[in-house]
Amino acid sequence: MEAHSEPPASEPPTSSGPQGDGRRRFGWWPWVALVLLVAAVGGLNLGSWLGQQQAAPVVAGSTAVGARPTIVVVAASPAASPVRSPVAVASPAADRQYVVVTGDTLRTIAQQQYGDPAQWQRVYDANRDVIGSNPDALQAGMRLRIPAQ
Repeated sequence: MEAHSEPPASEPPTSSGPQGDGRRRFGWWPWVALVLLVAAVGGLNLGSWLGQQQAAPVVAGSTAVGARPTIVVVAASPAASPVRSPVAVASPAADRQYVVVTGDTLRTIAQQQYGDPAQWQRVYDANRDVIGSNPDALQAGMRLRIPAQ
């Protein structure tokens, strides 16, 4: 009869359990990696879709390249009435005068006086001494000269 021998102590015993059948056990990290991958792809798709939903940027009142909006600064003054209407006065030299009111811009003045907002530069050139070096520095109450057409 043959004697039954025990395997050497350096070799682990084989078992029929989950680790002993030759398959490797991964644990929880593949699931976490899969969730992160799905979240990243979903986030990219959502961001792309939202980017396509936005309207194109709007440039208010600008039809020409390089058009500059002009902002009227209202300075509080005790002598000034709260609301004034624009005043155009004919002068003997065929130039007119215009008194700036709240909300006026050089473009709106040119539109009112010439029918063309692109003529704002003409109004500005005639009134640099009143307006100053910044065409955006209109203030309510300024008297502007409107050159004749």
